[in-house]
Amino acid sequence: MWKVLLVDDEPKAHALLAMLLPSEIKLVSCFTGNEALAAISREKPDLVLLDIGLPDMNGLEVLRCTGCETDRPVFIVVSGYCDTEIVVEAVKAGAAEYLVKPYRSKDMVEIIRRNLLLRADGNGARVSPSPGRDGWNLLGESAAMRTIHRQILSYAGSDGTVLITGESGTGKELVALALHEHSGRVRGPFRAVNCGAVPESLFESEMFGSERGAFTGATTRAGVFEGSNGGTLFLDEIGELPHPVQVKLLRVLEDKQVMHLGSLRTMSVDVRIIAATNRDLRESVREGHFRSDLFYRLNVLHIGIPPLRDRREDIPLLCYAFLRDFNGRNGVQKYLLSPSLRKLMEYPWPGNVRELRNVINRAYYLCDEDRILPDHIQFE
Repeated sequence: MWKVLLVDDEPKAHALLAMLLPSEIKLVSCFTGNEALAAISREKPDLVLLDIGLPDMNGLEVLRCTGCETDRPVFIVVSGYCDTEIVVEAVKAGAAEYLVKPYRSKDMVEIIRRNLLLRADGNGARVSPSPGRDGWNLLGESAAMRTIHRQILSYAGSDGTVLITGESGTGKELVALALHEHSGRVRGPFRAVNCGAVPESLFESEMFGSERGAFTGATTRAGVFEGSNGGTLFLDEIGELPHPVQVKLLRVLEDKQVMHLGSLRTMSVDVRIIAATNRDLRESVREGHFRSDLFYRLNVLHIGIPPLRDRREDIPLLCYAFLRDFNGRNGVQKYLLSPSLRKLMEYPWPGNVRELRNVINRAYYLCDEDRILPDHIQFE
């Protein structure tokens, strides 16, 4: 039987978790830091849920006091706010994840399960804060990201077309992939096409397929729609489609049928469409650059991803997740100092999450020691 220690001075938190945990997990309750230290030594828990705000000491003190313990439990630090310095100190002290209240109870249970399984596999090494709910690679605990997580769960069971909007680098393809992976089409293919990279002259043959002789050098081949049958087709940069191509795409979306270029025979396809753009399509419609009927056909369900500068509280979680990745690949443990993280928090991030990852990657290789200093953080 697994043993989980909850350290929180709110009795309601203990009662709620006791109701939610499955029978194979035993809950041990403590309400102060000193009680927790004694219980960790006595009970030998597999996992500790540790609140930062305790009546007798800071939760980080509890975490640091267990640094030399043998067979140390997994620590998940919980706080009512995302303070960059606390995140830094918690990760440096060995916290596996850092969660910000409020959180959904079922999310907490899933996080507990995941960390217990990692411990059972012998993979309980120090990691960074949570890489996203339900194992998604959608990092963030901000209110905006929580909304996106809820939308993904709500929309995943539908076959309705989804339009994802957001600036370049915000993670539109990751949202599309999450929708696919949580849908009934997960066993089918996930195909991604950059609409801006397909020449207008080749659009029909690439998307719908072709027959031998349809044009010079043409062979009989399936298009992207056929290759996505039973799965999801992600049309990225949909706002870049030339006007003549938009008509052809609209017809396929409405009829769910494709015709090879050079053929008179139609075939049905079972494909869910997810489209994405960094443009304001409503403005493009007003200006005559994008067909209104295609816009309304695509905008059945909508997910808007905010720029990183509007959800700065997610930056520490993103930074440590990227560092965990780089550390794992290179076998060297490096971490951000608090002044370095503050520098990252103050930057406007025009390139969003993609730019943040590149900056962390650059700093990682500029740093010769284990500490990433502010001078290692370069934006150009």
